[in-house]
Amino acid sequence: MNLVNIFIDRPRILILTLVFILLAGASSYISIPRQENPELAQRWASVIVIDPGSSAARLETQVITKLESGLQEIIEIKELDVNIQAGFAQMLVELKDSVPFDLIEATWSEVLDKISLVEPSLPKSASVELVRSSGPPISVLYALTWKGEGEAPIILMSRLGDELRRKLAFVDNTERTNLFGLADEEVLVEIDTEKLALLNLSLAQVSQAIGNYDSKRPIGKTSDSNNEILLKVKENLLNVSQIKDLPIQVIDGYGVIRLQDIASVSKQPYTPIEDIALSNGKKSSSG
Repeated sequence: MNLVNIFIDRPRILILTLVFILLAGASSYISIPRQENPELAQRWASVIVIDPGSSAARLETQVITKLESGLQEIIEIKELDVNIQAGFAQMLVELKDSVPFDLIEATWSEVLDKISLVEPSLPKSASVELVRSSGPPISVLYALTWKGEGEAPIILMSRLGDELRRKLAFVDNTERTNLFGLADEEVLVEIDTEKLALLNLSLAQVSQAIGNYDSKRPIGKTSDSNNEILLKVKENLLNVSQIKDLPIQVIDGYGVIRLQDIASVSKQPYTPIEDIALSNGKKSSSG
């Protein structure tokens, strides 16, 4: 006699079994713990550094390098991702998946201890804050690809990608935007050595003449007990046309030899390109 025959011959047993299953299910449902805001494992955090007036290079050498050295000693950390700008830096910290839930709080306490140990050696104007999160932000990826003929214009695509990134940065609830495949620009000056020899000029003289008009370097700084601010004059070399018109030499008091008279000037992607983004096998600017 199998189980089916028992239920057919004895319907009371079938009814009692069904009632028992329903009661057991209802009891389990009622006893399930529920919270309005359930506690989630906080495996991500951002170390935010603010130092007004500091350059990106100064932040990297005097703050970020020291923080990275201390945090890399914590074996529970899976990845450190740093984004540095002038006066601001953000370090994304991710814990390993193997860290159990009950040890996450202790791990973040260890992270805070490492930061506290490093803080006395940081500039007094720098502030460091740890912001924890229950998960990485939801990401959306856009890719700009070239569908025209010939080689993809990397500079144009980089500018369009940067413009798109700026617009997306102001969308509500956007935490951070990144751009990949961005090509830095450089102005390439190719000097005609024959023309240079006819004018009795040297490459050093041409280089010095160009450098005299480049005002990117700071001219000084102002500081107080809390802040240090770099000062520089407004850039006077804004486009290729202005660089072409740079005076190199004055002849007989009135004749002017300009850079375009002895060299070809063009704007090119900086080589070698350090960041390449591909979309469906084609070069793109992605963000």
